[in-house]
Amino acid sequence: MSATATQRVYAERRPAGFPRCALVTNLCPPYREPIFRRLTKDLGVDLFLFGRGALRFWDPGALECEIPLSLPQPSGGQIARWRYLRKLTRTIDEGPYDVVIKCINGKPELASVWWATRRSKKRFVLWTGLWHHPRGPVHMAGYPFLRHIYRDADAVCVYGNHVRDYLITKGVRNEDIFVVGQPTPALGEPVSGSLPPGTSPYFIFVGRLAPEKGLGYLIRALESLQPEPVTLVLVGSGPEEARLRSLAARLGPSQKVIFMGTSSGPSLARLYHDARALVLPSITTASMREQWGLVVNEAMALGVPVVATTAVGAAAGGLVEDGVTGMVVPERSPEGLARSLRALLKEPELGKRLGETGRRRVAEISYEKMFQRFKDAILHAASR
Repeated sequence: MSATATQRVYAERRPAGFPRCALVTNLCPPYREPIFRRLTKDLGVDLFLFGRGALRFWDPGALECEIPLSLPQPSGGQIARWRYLRKLTRTIDEGPYDVVIKCINGKPELASVWWATRRSKKRFVLWTGLWHHPRGPVHMAGYPFLRHIYRDADAVCVYGNHVRDYLITKGVRNEDIFVVGQPTPALGEPVSGSLPPGTSPYFIFVGRLAPEKGLGYLIRALESLQPEPVTLVLVGSGPEEARLRSLAARLGPSQKVIFMGTSSGPSLARLYHDARALVLPSITTASMREQWGLVVNEAMALGVPVVATTAVGAAAGGLVEDGVTGMVVPERSPEGLARSLRALLKEPELGKRLGETGRRRVAEISYEKMFQRFKDAILHAASR
């Protein structure tokens, strides 16, 4: 069955009287596939993906999208992207849509889709996780326009309450904001044999080895734990790896850092399962602040406690609650990180308590709730 024919089937499943809707976003990573599938199949939403030609954080093999698209994804460089943008804008402008949802990614795509919806008198829904505007020159130049889009949107879908609170300060009405959450699929049952036998108690980090992750502060925290034997396991790769290896080489004999490379599924679940805690020491940089941190969900779902900084969206949004579901420390504070790690080493029962409370808290974030909140946002926008 062709994509067009399949979209017609999806449209026939749309509830009677429900608005015809398009969702325009950059990619379909594994953690987004469940919600995209529900929206397309149960509400007849047309899906458009524009980001395949410019990947930064993802391996292309992890982004295979089996959901039929209303336009083929662009491939190649900027020329392909601009050609796709023209087709996308025309499709949104001339298409039979009542409501268009657009993620905040992609500056030209955001501007073009917003303008096309307003020109054709459609309703516009923004989907965003930003709770701090980047301070780079390009971002600052575009801030007045983005603030206008915040206020102009008929509804705004956000990752958590921290984004809601931020948008209210920008003039968005509370009744126009819908917290859809940030769920993740289960990793599967842990497999055995991930780390060498006899590895000392370890903490784990999962993600890109990039400046905004604040890993230099974490290694400094590890150093201050001497002579306590402890290991830090870094799962991921990125531009900071060489610098981090150099920092790790300066640690004393009782501390070590293991660079595991990338891992996923049951193998990653085992690494989480055996860790004392997941540590996410992210920092605010000129270009970004951690919008959420999905690894927090993964760890909590396995009952693993989390140590996060105040620059992590999952902490600001309330999932990591200090002393309840995890530990929250100031960003750029190796001393704060060290205090939390030391407490977890000395009090195993503390980690068990935080992990169990975190497991219950993260179970409240589900794809079903996300689907219902998107549905509410679409209906709210259509009624404006």
